[in-house]
Amino acid sequence: DWDDDNRTIWLNDRMRSLFGEPPTEVDAHVDWWLDRIHPDDRNRTTGHRLDGLYGKGAVEPIEYRMMRESDGAVIPVLERTFVVRSDSGRIVRVIGTMTDLSEIKAAQTALSRSEEKFLRLFESSTVGISFWRSDGQVVDANDAYLAIVGYDRAALDRGELNWRKITSPRTPPGPASADDSEVAT
Repeated sequence: DWDDDNRTIWLNDRMRSLFGEPPTEVDAHVDWWLDRIHPDDRNRTTGHRLDGLYGKGAVEPIEYRMMRESDGAVIPVLERTFVVRSDSGRIVRVIGTMTDLSEIKAAQTALSRSEEKFLRLFESSTVGISFWRSDGQVVDANDAYLAIVGYDRAALDRGELNWRKITSPRTPPGPASADDSEVAT
């Protein structure tokens, strides 16, 4: 909760714990929040908040970084704010949530690194790698695979490459699948 008249904010125990603050009955001054916004995010974040609070539209969710004072850790957060106004438009109450995005951001980083590693392997491999649908249509392939089967990238892009049509009838069929999911070889 944000008390606009007194410029104080109430932090629940989870929020205090996230930022290394001891539980207390005393509300924090709004400067507590301002001082912990990452310096590179401060102008954007405070401008966003002020625009939403004081008449330039709704307060939309925003991602930014907060800094924990006790150890300097940078914590990515998603803030959602709801403003309650009187009939005259005066701010009566500001209610907000702040979600710790640390685990989500770490997972996104790990996924991105994994994708980069795979892409390097796919593009530099001397082993032919292809992706195809259950009907045999090759949807992507590296240069090594294209060289092995005697097609070029233009033919692949035109949809001319189907592994069922270019393999011997004695080749065992691919995996049986009723869907159009892609399969790597």
